[in-house]
Amino acid sequence: MQIKLVSVLVFLAAHSFTVRADPIGVPATYTTTNPTSGAQLGSGTAKLDGTRQRPKPVMGKGLQCWDAYRGGSIFAITCSGSLWYEFVDCSNGYRYTIGPFRGMLRGTLICPGGSLALQGGAYGN
Repeated sequence: MQIKLVSVLVFLAAHSFTVRADPIGVPATYTTTNPTSGAQLGSGTAKLDGTRQRPKPVMGKGLQCWDAYRGGSIFAITCSGSLWYEFVDCSNGYRYTIGPFRGMLRGTLICPGGSLALQGGAYGN
């Protein structure tokens, strides 16, 4: 019984997001808005999710995204799905993630400390 519990905990630890302190001391931030009304739905600090050298996450068939924008330190995209995340790879060498989200919204991620948004996207369903 204890062996099974440890196996489950190891599995969960290997497949969950790890929230780490930002190496440059300035966090990436985000806002989410309703794409129809423009009303802000939320804002906060994005999760540091490893380095940008990791493979780009795969978008599932149930996730639809459009109206992507990348400029300077900003990456934004509108998506609709049942359970999804948004990410940005920044020139400081790190990937930042927000979510999970359900339904339709527009997420805007801002890379920290003046670093540039190199690419971004969404994944999930």
